[in-house]
Amino acid sequence: MNTFLAELSKKLAERWLSLLVLPGLLFLGTAWVAATLGHRHALNHRTALTDAAEQAQALNGKPVQVGALVVAVLLGSAAVGLLANALATPVEHLWLGRWKVPFRPAPTEPRTWIGKRLALLEQRIDAQYFGLRISLAWPRLWLLLEEDLRKAVGTLQERIGSTCTLAGWGLLYLLLGIVWWPAALVGIAVLATAWRRGRQAVHGYASLIEAVVDVRQTDLATGLGVDLPQGVITAAEAAKINDRLHKGLPELPQ
Repeated sequence: MNTFLAELSKKLAERWLSLLVLPGLLFLGTAWVAATLGHRHALNHRTALTDAAEQAQALNGKPVQVGALVVAVLLGSAAVGLLANALATPVEHLWLGRWKVPFRPAPTEPRTWIGKRLALLEQRIDAQYFGLRISLAWPRLWLLLEEDLRKAVGTLQERIGSTCTLAGWGLLYLLLGIVWWPAALVGIAVLATAWRRGRQAVHGYASLIEAVVDVRQTDLATGLGVDLPQGVITAAEAAKINDRLHKGLPELPQ
């Protein structure tokens, strides 16, 4: 048990370091450069080096101040990392393309490529399996998957989440561009990279979900006690599965 806890603590520390502290340190370093140079001396690296040397000299022989500064920087980098992670949720909503404009009805169709790709998944399953609702069926299919398939799906889900977090970092750098314009260029580049990776991850995720339904449709029906006389889900079986998953009641609100 002690070995397990030690290994778990090690992995958590490594994850904390890689996901929060290191990107946060890079951002704080950029923020220091932005505050030092500003727009007027945006590309004057000599000014930044001179100020850094002066500040290092001022801390020479002051171990207490140095220690306090190190702790403050580590805590600050972790806080910035948490902020980037928090921004991942609104980024995800934005990418899904179902945001609501004030005083206007909510859109019935997604407005973004990612939202449309996930909607296409539902449409393809609906068309192929006579109205089968993937939103209802997927949690049950998940219970029937082997560990390797679950890991594959989980990996793609994590990849989508990491790209949303990357976009969060892009937004922070874009905001930093108010003080130092090169940071805005970095932010735009990070946002473009996140969007491209997000599209790739969502496409892979949707394709894998569709493949799981194709090869595990009989397992789903069997698990729910629905016979398949023709060996595949037809309109009659799809209606039975949907009704069973609905529990005869309306769908829960989103």
